[in-house]
Amino acid sequence: MEPSQEEIQKLRNRFIEEVQVQGLDFHPRDVARANSDDAWLKRFLVHNDMEVEDALTMMKETCKWRKTHQVNDLSVNNLNFEYLAAGSMFIHNKDKDMKPLFIFKCCKHVKGQKDFEELKKCVIYWFERAERMSDQITIFFDMMNTTLTNMDMEYTKYLINLCKMYYPNFLNYILIFEMPWVLNAAFKIIKSWLPAKAVQKIKFVNRGTLKEYVEPSQALKAWGGTDEYQFVFTPEPSPAEWVKDENKKKVHFANHQMVEVLEMSSNDDSSRDDASFGGGNSKVRLNPNYAITFVQEGIEVSGSFTITNTSDGPITFKVKTTSPEKFRVRPYNGALAVGKSASINVLLLSGYTAACIVQDKFLVMTLPLDTDNPSPGQINDAWKNNDKHDVEEHRLKCNIGSNVSQQSTQPNGAIGSATPPSDMEQKISQLLVSMNHVSDICSQVEADLKSWRKLVLIFMIVFVSFAITILYALSNVPTGSESCLPDVAGRSDL
Repeated sequence: MEPSQEEIQKLRNRFIEEVQVQGLDFHPRDVARANSDDAWLKRFLVHNDMEVEDALTMMKETCKWRKTHQVNDLSVNNLNFEYLAAGSMFIHNKDKDMKPLFIFKCCKHVKGQKDFEELKKCVIYWFERAERMSDQITIFFDMMNTTLTNMDMEYTKYLINLCKMYYPNFLNYILIFEMPWVLNAAFKIIKSWLPAKAVQKIKFVNRGTLKEYVEPSQALKAWGGTDEYQFVFTPEPSPAEWVKDENKKKVHFANHQMVEVLEMSSNDDSSRDDASFGGGNSKVRLNPNYAITFVQEGIEVSGSFTITNTSDGPITFKVKTTSPEKFRVRPYNGALAVGKSASINVLLLSGYTAACIVQDKFLVMTLPLDTDNPSPGQINDAWKNNDKHDVEEHRLKCNIGSNVSQQSTQPNGAIGSATPPSDMEQKISQLLVSMNHVSDICSQVEADLKSWRKLVLIFMIVFVSFAITILYALSNVPTGSESCLPDVAGRSDL
């Protein structure tokens, strides 16, 4: 069920009213987000089954938590870089619903080896980074080569509470890959911490079934896919770098890089019929050249257009939009040699209805280049150091095709706020103690077996050496008949 615009506005008004009346001390960036980000407010409403008061309470608790934990100020500079670079958690590729995969390499985490407070900051950093990329994520627990020593129930419970309390309606799936049987009991406990709606999102997968949720091209080779990616931590620009001036901001698109987006007024209809603002000598041709028509295929709503280089030299292009939170553009930039074309696909993200994009616009910018095959660095440098007079602009509106449903393109699940009863918590604690005890016993038995192996090996070496010595000694002892011959001979002479 989707909240109406009236419900979203009601939640916004109630939040702003309480901030002003009660003087609530929230981070300015969070207050500004509540003022402008409909998608964020909608997540609180969906999470709380459209109950405005419950959504308001959750919003206030979330903003309070964000202020207390300085979430808006987290960056690589104030985090433990060793933890970030270890590769125990990272974001890479997408599931079939085009949601980023937040991957946990469970075998790389051992309980107690890292400072838990520092580890929590790193988790929040990745959650924030993922939230700037998409409205939802899929958490992927890669449990290959995982043992009981890698199972950290406190860590897992913290991840669950983040989604339940501070990142509403953020989970698309929880994929658990190749879970060892020895951890079945632990995951029964984890399920008890989750509400029923969240339990439905848990999917146990292996090499054979992963393709139901992740395309082989998006799956790592170790999972049976074709992606040979090896993790290397790459920081994103700090929040201070997201804003270049009051008319620009930064936003993530499909390739997880940062994109400049022009804040064009939705009310500016630019009464011109001609979409091109480059004058009569246009360097490119757009098809269509006036509006992107969005059509529906299955559950996806998308549109496309083609850009062709009609100039006498190579060019680079860049696509911007008035509502970056609604769309994913592929590719959002690139280079074209003379006479070459590129097809640009625009996907409407889940949670948005087709009716909400009729006022949105796209801006296609082009710039001359000096080379036919520029590197990504050369393209970035060209845009950074460009002369504004060389930039050609084309605007495109959004049209809705006749086959597009006015409903949300994809269903959004919600995670309730249920908590386990107190007696269940007690049983869980007792079971955790027992599991830790079993884990300690297993470790001790393993250590004892190694010691016994060494003793057996030493005994075998000593035994073989002793046997060889005895055999050698026996082989050199004279026989009885040979020892008597001289005496017999002597007697006969007498």
